[in-house]
Amino acid sequence: MVALVEALIGKGCDVRILDPSVSLAQLVGANRRYIEEEIPHIASLMCEDIQRLLDHAEVLVIGTAAERRRSPLPRSAPITSSST
Repeated sequence: MVALVEALIGKGCDVRILDPSVSLAQLVGANRRYIEEEIPHIASLMCEDIQRLLDHAEVLVIGTAAERRRSPLPRSAPITSSST
């Protein structure tokens, strides 16, 4: 997903990220070093709630197949997945 985010940013896209399992304040060790060295701008891309993310989004990329991650999304449009 990091490579995808970087590619989208490189193409001029205004990217936002929602990942409830990531708390930048609680990262330690190798994970923290990776963030600080490879993607230090990630904090400015993070959203804390789904509504802000959806209000901002023109396109939504879901990086997990877990139903619990999709469940907060409104069901106004079908959710499709790609097996690429």
